Amino acid sequence: MTLSNNGCCDFLNIHYEKIEIYINKSQFYSSIMLNEVKDSGLQNIYFQKIIQFGEQEVVLFDLNAFIHSNFHAVTKGSVKLCFVSDVSAYNRTIKEYLKSDIIACLIPSSSEIKSIALRELKLLPHVLSEALEKKGIIACSLCSHTISYLIDLEKVLSFAINTKVE
Repeated sequence: MTLSNNGCCDFLNIHYEKIEIYINKSQFYSSIMLNEVKDSGLQNIYFQKIIQFGEQEVVLFDLNAFIHSNFHAVTKGSVKLCFVSDVSAYNRTIKEYLKSDIIACLIPSSSEIKSIALRELKLLPHVLSEALEKKGIIACSLCSHTISYLIDLEKVLSFAINTKVE
């Protein structure tokens, strides 16, 4: 996470009705529009598709479905945007599950890069932090009828891989 002179950091800001999701911009390196998809053969509902990224086939993590299921969020806009992340430094379970060092994550097109001051996001109280960090939530903020969550992509992927969703 790189701070600017004014204590701000760049985040991917994903807009939902009454919920904002922030992901540190350093956790991805490219974005693409969703085109053709194929079945991945994986049984987990969040990882059922593969997309083409350059010369490589990449597992598509349906981050939008994960947010919908775990935050009860209502999507704004179409869901045809993907960001691509390098997971080579992530835990071994993720890399073995994906059989790759990169992943594409599906998000709504109502997303943007936003610079925010870290002081705006509050770390979770200790009593809540352990349970919520397992789902990838590391900070939150309440502001005028909107809850903002800072999520850690590695923790979200770990939780999603181990989640049995029917």
